[in-house]
Amino acid sequence: MSFHYTQIRSGERKWGEVLESRSWDHPDVQFVLVGIPEDVGVRANGGNPGAAQTPEAAIRALCNLQENRWTPKNVGLLGMVPVADLQEQANAHSSSTPEGLEALRALTAEVDQRVLETLAPVWAAGKIPIAVGGGHNNAFPLLVGASGAHGARIDALNIDAHTDWRPLEGRHSGNGFTAARAQNALDRYSVWGLQEAYTPESVLEAFDRDPNRTFASFESFAVRGETSETDAWNRCLAFLRADAPFGLEVDLDAVRGFPSSAASQTGLSLESVRRGVYAAAQTQRPAYLHVCEGIAAAPGGTVNAGVAKAIAALVLDFVRGYDRPLE
Repeated sequence: MSFHYTQIRSGERKWGEVLESRSWDHPDVQFVLVGIPEDVGVRANGGNPGAAQTPEAAIRALCNLQENRWTPKNVGLLGMVPVADLQEQANAHSSSTPEGLEALRALTAEVDQRVLETLAPVWAAGKIPIAVGGGHNNAFPLLVGASGAHGARIDALNIDAHTDWRPLEGRHSGNGFTAARAQNALDRYSVWGLQEAYTPESVLEAFDRDPNRTFASFESFAVRGETSETDAWNRCLAFLRADAPFGLEVDLDAVRGFPSSAASQTGLSLESVRRGVYAAAQTQRPAYLHVCEGIAAAPGGTVNAGVAKAIAALVLDFVRGYDRPLE
């Protein structure tokens, strides 16, 4: 049997030989991998493109991990959300003109629908999506889909340098959570690792007025030492309702030096984010994992294997954490 992503090597068994030979809706599958290969929403927010190439690179990296005693046995592969036509249209527009910006935001709304339609059977089957993006605009369809599947609003824990709570000025990567709240899909929302210099005062004031929103800024624990990193994490996690599912969002902008749509030389370490993803999964409450905004390759450029492998590690941490619940 030939495999699309997996490089077969004599004497070894790669994870992709399992992932690519078993249907995502197999009874043994609990988690379903799906890529969202677009940066339409990032462009519509004035960000740096490049996230569209990341899902394939990350899934390829996952498929070429070794199948061994530590490899999860309960993961399936759905494939990619079909957005190539929308991405192609977006490539023809620039966010620097009002007309281009309007077109990109309309295309982002179409991406929302494609994500919802693609994941509908996954939710219906009671599986847990692991979505690799793509832009953070995809938090909106993920939250809406999860809310619909659970029949109630869900919470969200966002590991991010930004709040992504910009106004509803047309859909883009900066207002996915605003849109989810407006759609009545989102209840409580907490952000861990927020970078203070990139948050408008109007957004901070809106958080102050809203008892269902909170954040722990990176500077509060990493620079000023007002609390520890662990205590800040625990506060953000404890802010969510103990009896409700939540979306686990990882925007790779939060990671120090990580190639992303808004990369920064300061921020959380990758190991800190890995520990957070693992700990969140141990609660057994995440309705999905969404890893987004990483740039594993420039359009037509060489793949950055380190980015793809880092995303693969986060995916494994999530599944392993779920498989080892807190006592």
